[in-house]
Amino acid sequence: MSYAYPGAPAPALEKVSLRVEPGERLGVLGPNGGGKSTLIKLALGVITPSAGRVSVFGEDPGRARRGGVIGYVPQRVTAELAFPLTALQVVRMPAEIAAGAFGRVPREVDDHIARVTELAGVTPFGQARIGELSGGQLQRVMIARAL
Repeated sequence: MSYAYPGAPAPALEKVSLRVEPGERLGVLGPNGGGKSTLIKLALGVITPSAGRVSVFGEDPGRARRGGVIGYVPQRVTAELAFPLTALQVVRMPAEIAAGAFGRVPREVDDHIARVTELAGVTPFGQARIGELSGGQLQRVMIARAL
């Protein structure tokens, strides 16, 4: 696939072909302006390719992201950090939204949340307000949330 930003003199990505198998881990490295963020935005379905196609587990990337098939940690957190939520509430928020206003988060999802918060090292400061966290703690929260 390829992607060109409107008005840009050259494509950000051109004729990129990439396949990541289930269970594989991938790191994206490159110089500033090399197209790393553009590649991630395409994989998340935030933008669509100018040419070619992108699929995530055979699905449209936007649908896969909204369905919880993929998660990501942004470079910069743009959330309102003064909002009175704890670290654990921020991690749990996508599950609460999926359950709906009067729904309950399923037990297996609660168990998964407990595992990822422990794995990401969020548990020790889970009751702290999100705005009180250090930069590293905030990144751990966002990693747990993505998982």
